[in-house]
Amino acid sequence: MEVKQEKGSLNYSCGTCKTLISLKYPDIVHAGMSNLGFMYCKQCGKVITWNSFEAIVGQKHPWMLMDNEKLKIENAVINCDCGGLFSFLAKPRCQSCKTEVPIDSKDIYYYKINGHIDGEKINIWKK
Repeated sequence: MEVKQEKGSLNYSCGTCKTLISLKYPDIVHAGMSNLGFMYCKQCGKVITWNSFEAIVGQKHPWMLMDNEKLKIENAVINCDCGGLFSFLAKPRCQSCKTEVPIDSKDIYYYKINGHIDGEKINIWKK
């Protein structure tokens, strides 16, 4: 099923279980305007965010990172509550069946479909 994104909204009917996903702000955030980096959990689709000027790889926005820098961040963040790992290549997932929502992985927006871990409110970095 096609993802329809327009004027700050996202509407999608899961092709697997037919669950309707409909989001608007504040569940859709422009990461560049917010200076946030983000990744999704590969297992449940929860999104994790952090200030893009964190010192893990220097002061860089995630869309400017090289592959080795992305890997360094993936290895530095905590695991998801579900036990899954966060990845720059992971996509958001359906709330019901956890099938990936086919959103462009280079999208500068992030979607809080299955929850959000806010790295500006809690420590998301492994010790």
